[in-house]
Amino acid sequence: KRRVNENKELVATGAGDRFALEQAESSLSELQSELSTLQASENQVREKLSAKVGNELASVTSAKAQEAAARGDP
Repeated sequence: KRRVNENKELVATGAGDRFALEQAESSLSELQSELSTLQASENQVREKLSAKVGNELASVTSAKAQEAAARGDP
């Protein structure tokens, strides 16, 4: 964001070129998109980690069910 603002100021005063500004804006857009994707992934992981069945994490319950199925327990 700072780079975009710096380039805007330079272009406005005639000391900077438009290409550098456009490149900075493009990079900012890509980074913001990547950040949004990573934040969504983080939220999914947090939800999975906090999911509980009874007093146990859902992943522990699932693992116990798989173990019981492998042993042939009902």
